[in-house]
This record gives sequence, C-alpha cells and structure tokens, in this order.
Amino acid sequence: MGNNPSRFKDASRPIERVSWIKATEFCQELSEITGNLYCLPNESQ
Repeated sequence: MGNNPSRFKDASRPIERVSWIKATEFCQELSEITGNLYCLPNESQ
C-alpha cells in the first residue's frame, strides 16, 4: 500500500517501525478496498 518503512525488506518478515496512526490508516484503506471491517485490537480484546 505504498512504501515499506521496515528495515528488513524480505517478504517473509513482518513490518516494524509503524506508528499507531499509520497502522489505523492502513486498516481504513484495507476496509475500503475489501468491503470488510479491519481495525487494531483494543485492550479488552
């Protein structure tokens, strides 16, 4: 979905160094593209 801020660029590695704001923006974009609802878990989850 644009750039990869991760230091490790391998496809099998998770992305690190992502702010909460960028993660929620990603969830919103993914929700719009797929039509499903995606969000970050909260404390009770």
